[in-house]
Amino acid sequence: VEIIIMSITVQDKMNASKYVKNWITFDMIEILYKKYPHIVSHLTYDIRRATEKDFYFPKELTASPYYPIVVTSKVGEKLCNLISCNPQTNSGPCTQTSKAQSYPVGDDGKKDVSCQASCFNLFPKNEQTGQQVKLTTTYHKNECILIDGSVKAFMEFPNVRSAKPETRVTDIPCGFNRSDHEHPYSYSGIRYHYNKTYCDSFFDEFDEENKVCYVHWSKKYIGNVILGEYIIKACQALDRYVWTGSTLPENKMKFDAVDSDSDYLLENWLKNIDSTFVTPAVKFQNLPPGSPEKPVVQPEKSFIKGISRVMDNLHKPNPEVSVEADRRRILEKNANTYSNDGSRAKRSSSDSSKGPGFIMGLINQLTHPEFWRDLGLGLGYDATLLYVRSILKKLATKLTEKFATIITRKKIFIMALEQGMARVARAIIVKVASKAAIALLKLMVSALTVVGILLNVLMVFDLLLTFADPLKLNNKYPDDFLDDQMYAAEQRIRLETDMVTPVITFDFLANYLLTQKEYSVFQINSIIYEAEYFLHLRVNSQGSVIDRGEKINLENIDLNIDDYDFINLRLYSQQDLYKYEVDHMKRIKVVDKIKKINYFCTAALIVSLVLQYFLLVIFIIITICVLTYVQYTVLGSEDITEFVEFFL
Repeated sequence: VEIIIMSITVQDKMNASKYVKNWITFDMIEILYKKYPHIVSHLTYDIRRATEKDFYFPKELTASPYYPIVVTSKVGEKLCNLISCNPQTNSGPCTQTSKAQSYPVGDDGKKDVSCQASCFNLFPKNEQTGQQVKLTTTYHKNECILIDGSVKAFMEFPNVRSAKPETRVTDIPCGFNRSDHEHPYSYSGIRYHYNKTYCDSFFDEFDEENKVCYVHWSKKYIGNVILGEYIIKACQALDRYVWTGSTLPENKMKFDAVDSDSDYLLENWLKNIDSTFVTPAVKFQNLPPGSPEKPVVQPEKSFIKGISRVMDNLHKPNPEVSVEADRRRILEKNANTYSNDGSRAKRSSSDSSKGPGFIMGLINQLTHPEFWRDLGLGLGYDATLLYVRSILKKLATKLTEKFATIITRKKIFIMALEQGMARVARAIIVKVASKAAIALLKLMVSALTVVGILLNVLMVFDLLLTFADPLKLNNKYPDDFLDDQMYAAEQRIRLETDMVTPVITFDFLANYLLTQKEYSVFQINSIIYEAEYFLHLRVNSQGSVIDRGEKINLENIDLNIDDYDFINLRLYSQQDLYKYEVDHMKRIKVVDKIKKINYFCTAALIVSLVLQYFLLVIFIIITICVLTYVQYTVLGSEDITEFVEFFL
């Protein structure tokens, strides 16, 4: 029988990647439980034996200590709440010493917590940036969802809505009401609504059914004919000020310390370890033989952008003929009689945002005189033009200053500006234009009567109040403003995570909980696991015997994380180390030669300064700068052949 020797196929590599991924997840859970039991003990996970429905593996591998397994994990509701951080209060951002506190969300009695222990104690600081990652999450439809903390703060803490105090913007008595699990088209399910307190702040009525503010018919129609809407509201403001000392409703933003036994306090948070948690090693030992039953935990989609998708795309096979599993196992059995000790030559498989400029461009367009002059001519009022321009410019600047922060979602309001500006402009224009139309109507009807003169005076005064807005009533947001902000924030997170639904998974947590050193070791271990898979694979996906090369003995390789340096060293041969030393010595010699030239130039520079040869001084300074640049280039360049030929 003729046996055809072939290499490993792309399909084989993809199956090996699935085998490796499950064992790496196994190791990560085991290691992270030892380091962070207060976090990982609340992880829901399951281990079972793999089947052919999961991925193909050679039958011989089932007898290996690392036989094929499937590890599924899920971040449940309790863990989702424990890792979530609300890093804001109405008086400013949380600090390292801030303690968890409870606060009202809107005016309907809902409570939430900010400054949880997870804000500064969940992940270690980034080794490169020195910043600490904070997660703001919500649990919706049995998934832990990542949401934007800055938008949450904007909606629930009025004081953060502007960089400086502003009437009826930062001093509103409470935040907007939040409805969880309500929005049918939002992946987070969160929807914010206006409330009675917000409407009362602008002397409007509150529509309980539609959750919007509206002007009472007596103010809108009768009031506009006689006095004017703004004058009526000014009278209401005066009355409220006389009785309460303020033109705003009573402040409801009252923060309370959480209970002493709360899991959000640091001491309790660190001690909150689930005693019923079973480590992967124990579960692995107790796995029943034979085919597994239906998995207890459904697998999550990977959160980390590019890990599985990039690997699949990298190894994406061209259309190829694959052998069915049963037929392939028969071929593997026959291939066991064929011996390959590496005498054949090895063959390798032949199987490679919008930023601040946009915001400034948008602001410039909205504030361009000619654009608004054309609009003003259409409306017939230059005052409208100036007023709308100033309002929009102030809004754009306010949003830009407030939310252009170092948070990963720092550009969250770019899309909000793009969609919200037009809506705000339209709302203001309609409001002012309707005022002007009513003013014209009243002038035409009553200009010749004595009573009409008084009404005209009141009308002009009301119109002036509308433009001057001393009570800042025009700071009220349009009806759909809140939905626009949430939609823009969610779209931005989708773009950043490259996922339709940004779900927090164990992969995501492990990526931040592991140090760079630990993460590197897991990558090294993945090579060993992959070798274990291919050592037992004799027939490729096309049914041909694989040229496996020389046999590798894995028994003497320790997978302990403490042997990180030893494992790294074994990745390089003696020839690699020799080449490195030769290259290193060449770099040292070139740098020493440049230093000697610089010493000579420095001495020449001093002499030239003493003799006042200024042209020579300039030439020497330029030479020193060039040599210094070359010196740093030599240290960072991969190929220094040209430098060696020139200086040595």
